[in-house]
Amino acid sequence: MAYPTAICSYEEYRKKYRAEQMRQLFSETAHFFYDAPEKYGFEERQGQTEMALEIVAAINNNEHLAVEAGVGIGKSFAYLVPLLLYNTLFEEPVVVATSTIALQEQLLGDVERLKTLLELDTEVCLVKGQSHYLCKKRAEKQFKKHQFELESAICRDMKAGVFDRRSFPYQIPNALWDKINVASYCRRTCEACEHYDRCGYVELRNDLPEFDGLILCNQDQLAAHLKNESEGGNGILPSRLRVIAIDEAHNLESKVRNAVSVVLNQRAIIGLLKDIRKDTKDMDIGRAVVQMANVTRYTHKFFGEISRQVNRQIDAVGGANASSEIFYFENSEKASSHLKALSDHLYLLSLETFKLQLQNRDLKKYHRKVQELYSMTYGASGGFDQQVVWLQRNGKEIELAYCTKDIQRVFQTLFFKRGVTTIMASATLTSSATGDVDDQYAYFVNNTGFAGYADGTLSVPKPSPFPYDEHAMVYYSSDLPHPTHEHDLFMKKGIERVVDLLRISNGRALILFTAKTDMDEVYLKLKAMNLPFKILKQQASSSQDQILKEFRENENSVLLGTGAYWEGISIEGKSLSHVIIFRLPFPTPDPIIDHKAAEAADSLMDVLVPEMVIKLKQGIGRLIRNYTDKGIVSIIDSRLRDERRTRYHDIAWDALPIKNRTDDIAVIRDFYNNLHIDE
Repeated sequence: MAYPTAICSYEEYRKKYRAEQMRQLFSETAHFFYDAPEKYGFEERQGQTEMALEIVAAINNNEHLAVEAGVGIGKSFAYLVPLLLYNTLFEEPVVVATSTIALQEQLLGDVERLKTLLELDTEVCLVKGQSHYLCKKRAEKQFKKHQFELESAICRDMKAGVFDRRSFPYQIPNALWDKINVASYCRRTCEACEHYDRCGYVELRNDLPEFDGLILCNQDQLAAHLKNESEGGNGILPSRLRVIAIDEAHNLESKVRNAVSVVLNQRAIIGLLKDIRKDTKDMDIGRAVVQMANVTRYTHKFFGEISRQVNRQIDAVGGANASSEIFYFENSEKASSHLKALSDHLYLLSLETFKLQLQNRDLKKYHRKVQELYSMTYGASGGFDQQVVWLQRNGKEIELAYCTKDIQRVFQTLFFKRGVTTIMASATLTSSATGDVDDQYAYFVNNTGFAGYADGTLSVPKPSPFPYDEHAMVYYSSDLPHPTHEHDLFMKKGIERVVDLLRISNGRALILFTAKTDMDEVYLKLKAMNLPFKILKQQASSSQDQILKEFRENENSVLLGTGAYWEGISIEGKSLSHVIIFRLPFPTPDPIIDHKAAEAADSLMDVLVPEMVIKLKQGIGRLIRNYTDKGIVSIIDSRLRDERRTRYHDIAWDALPIKNRTDDIAVIRDFYNNLHIDE
């Protein structure tokens, strides 16, 4: 008997159905942006529409996309619209990863707005690090003996189901929150908790792998998830991700390094030994006790040595790097011998814990942890030829950290897999405005190994639509001492110049620093001058929200900041009408920068200048945040002068969005006065 031939195979049907879905995705995305000005009252932005359609094309072609979208393009809507529509049409989860909680929460608001405009019912999940969530068990233990008004309020809201720190309708001090948050999640341990079935964080962790909506998370979580999956484990996010978007992608390299780094921590080692002793107090473990004593001794010896290394490095530069987070590891004979001995005794201890687990299966976890520590120390003591090694500060502790030198291979494994579309977006992905697209993205491509035109597309950068040259001008100094070769004189003259410039804008300034020591010195000098505007400074130990609120509300105040302030704040209006860059933001030497420089043909032009240009663009980007913002930028550094030009003079100036510039303080004063900011 002859059977009829099928019209088409399942594979052909699937491809045809997907093609129809992609056509619908393209059509609905295009219609949204083309109709937006008339239908929703949005301003038409060509770069935004181009970016959104490029994302659709990347998904259709199973390619990756890197795109620089200047401030004001509407970058968030450009990727959220096609991703929300994709999620609805394909019924597949989508992840958007950022590097800041502030942007995550902003995106949550954008998503809710777009869901209304697009008439979608997409489920959305905002996922933050575990430390942002309440642990009921720790909270009950903390509040058991006494309760003040705040603690009573926390208990009341905790019983009502509040578990996200931001959801509590009042401020919880950091010192208190650190005692009641989720310090460490362990499935086996948490399952034994009496609150397991009513824990908001546990519920979040359990639901995420099967979540089919839009997930907003941070880059650390995404990198850790993809790393676990690549090693055959289970990540916290859905395992069937086919579309990933990464905003603030210029930060991703450091997040990926963190995810694949091995970190040796003294407290973790000593804590493990204490736990073993506690759970074996009724057992005969004489030989294990001997090895634990040896591990304890060499742990103290090794970490004492690297702490002394850090102190020597701080003393060598007069304390200028006292606030640094990263230091060099000196692989001296003493440090090497201590680490080797620690590794050897961890190996011997692992043999003893193997015997213990045969007596008591509950001790298996300790054998596994000792083996992990042995593997970490063996990898370190065996040599660092293929590793970048450094010391890092964690609170008051000094840790040893190392990761592979081949970070491009890690990116390829985690983010540039076939069958996945990874979209990387940022306002600062390029480090040059000249040459072809490959030249402009060269530093980003070299850091990440982005595949370029073979498996992905480097989008033509989308310039900001803001009227920079009408609303802004850059002042740069040509006559100041060199900021490093003549540091003391530069500080004296630089502070004098800052005061002159602050008088032009009557405060209303954000002053950005690359070194905390410079910031502290300038702050103290400005405070001592009794200037007619309030001087504020970034506070490491308190909420930045309060400082930023005070800066916004006191229109003539001055705010000094470093670190995250170069890119992590957005203040519209006349409160911030002057950005002062206190010396060019060349990267501080550290083991990772040194490794990149050693690999480069020209360390200055291939590494140091791109790093500086990207951060300079980020800092200047704090000034103009909308179409009506106006103001000036001042660069307190003579290395961008027009006479006796540096090799990077043209590259730096060409990369900046503001083209108007002057080194005449009278010209910048007239320009600022003519902006009529007070009107």
